[in-house]
Amino acid sequence: IALTKNERWILSEWLVALDRTETHDEVLYYHQYETPYAEVDLIFGPRDPSKPLILIEVKAASRLVSQSLWGRESILSRAQLARLEKARWMIELKAKRPVRFLLAVVDPPPSSRIRYFEAPFW
Repeated sequence: IALTKNERWILSEWLVALDRTETHDEVLYYHQYETPYAEVDLIFGPRDPSKPLILIEVKAASRLVSQSLWGRESILSRAQLARLEKARWMIELKAKRPVRFLLAVVDPPPSSRIRYFEAPFW
């Protein structure tokens, strides 16, 4: 079955949410959290409140992505990164605890492999 772009995105967010809650001892706090700067796909919190919140931007890859995601071939533009950094900063101030930013790239089905990347400047 061929999936539309929107269906791949919904599936990707669901797979990341399932992966984080089952394998990383985290709780989903928000889905599609709106800030004045950007919509944040997922926000998780480790069960240990002394650890930082985790903001995750989910990208459903339309093809296998093997290059560095932070170089010229990035799937996030500099403008998107800047908006997400402002959203991360705002959430950190509001939550009064550190916030990490991860990019989750989900390969197309049937593998649907999830890869997490840390932003280099956070």
